[in-house]
Amino acid sequence: MPATTLDSLTLLRATASRWLLGLLWLAVAVSVAVAIAVGVRPWLPLGLAAAAATIATVLVWHDPAGLSARVAVTLAAVAVPAQLVALLAGHPWQIDLHMPFFAVLAMLAAYADWRLILLGAAVIAVHHLALNVVLPEPVFPVGADLSRVVLHALIVVLQTGVLVWLTARVARLIPAAERAARDAEEKVAIVARLTAEREAEAERAAAARREQALGVADRFQSEMGGVVGELEAAAARMDASAEALAAASTRAGAEADRAASAATRSADAVRSAAAAVEQVSGSIGETTRQIGEAARISSEAARSAGMVEWTVANLSEAAKRIGSVADMIDGVAGQTNLLALNATIEAARAGEAGKGFAVVANEVKGLAAETARATEQITREIAAMQAATEDTGRAVAEIIGVVRRIDGIASAIAAAMEQQAAAIGEIGRAIEAAADGTAESSAAIAPFSGVAAENDRLADRTRESARVLSETTAMLSNRLGSFLATLRAA
Repeated sequence: MPATTLDSLTLLRATASRWLLGLLWLAVAVSVAVAIAVGVRPWLPLGLAAAAATIATVLVWHDPAGLSARVAVTLAAVAVPAQLVALLAGHPWQIDLHMPFFAVLAMLAAYADWRLILLGAAVIAVHHLALNVVLPEPVFPVGADLSRVVLHALIVVLQTGVLVWLTARVARLIPAAERAARDAEEKVAIVARLTAEREAEAERAAAARREQALGVADRFQSEMGGVVGELEAAAARMDASAEALAAASTRAGAEADRAASAATRSADAVRSAAAAVEQVSGSIGETTRQIGEAARISSEAARSAGMVEWTVANLSEAAKRIGSVADMIDGVAGQTNLLALNATIEAARAGEAGKGFAVVANEVKGLAAETARATEQITREIAAMQAATEDTGRAVAEIIGVVRRIDGIASAIAAAMEQQAAAIGEIGRAIEAAADGTAESSAAIAPFSGVAAENDRLADRTRESARVLSETTAMLSNRLGSFLATLRAA
């Protein structure tokens, strides 16, 4: 490091020696030209100046920055203006040629060596003082002048003081600048090293981040790929569910329509059954009335038969009345048989609900047939009574017995018909309840068709949502792929 500082200062001083040496020889040449111009032959001063320049040249050639070379250049530089002043002794410009002494001192500052400034100033002072006493003409045009020497000395001292301070300052600043430069270079090297380390660390960190990013991308792709797959599967399941819901809604709507139609038909059938039951109930009421009438007639016949004992004379008339009664009973029996047949038909139409009614109708039919047979028996008895009056008593007794049986049968038929009427009433009420239930079922089924239609609309919206979800999932998958590609390429 110190070598670098010395080399920098040495380079400055070597350069100054070369430039000053060139100026020195230029000044010698100018001195020769001036001597020729003014017509003088001061060969001694010129020879001394040339000799000093030659010595300085040899030393500068050997070591331009060496102290001996610098001292030689300093002495030669002071000798040139001294010989110019001597060369122009008595000339008006002689006093003006003292100014090159000041210029030489200023140029010596290029060495950045305060010792050379002092050396030059000392030589100038000795030159002026010595010649002012010994030989003043080569120095001042008017002879010895101590006050002028003092003035010049004062100026030289002032200039020398400034130049000594300046050169000393420069001599210190150059090493300081070199040290600062070295420090700067060291700091630059440190900064470069730290920068390289930071760049290497940044590259390693970037590589680690990239590797981490790739790992994150792989994990993200794995996890998000699963999520996207699940979304796609969910969309497919949603679409399938929507299709199944639509199909189920369609089937439910069809079933609801069929149920509503069946309920309507059931209601119609129930209303028809109710009408039939009402008709059967009316027929049973009529049959009951007729049977009551038959019972009443039987009672009258019994009373009439009792009266036979009191008056046989009126037998024929009674026989006629009995015949009319028998005819009436026969008509009632025929009508009862017809009603029983109608009841059987209506019971067959009623199905399971009319089975009990059919049994009763068959019993009524049997009773009607028995009544018809009894009527035939009465007719035969009347014929026999008319044929043989002597059998009147027996016939009357038989008639009384027959009439009593008819009365019992009629009473039984009436009781049975009353029970049947009660059963038919229950059937009617049940049918009315069934009709009400069927109507309620129809009313309950009707909104279900609307629900099925709403389910169809919901299924359509679900399918649309599934389609949008599928498209969104595809878009998410594409953007995810682009993001991962960008992340891996970073």
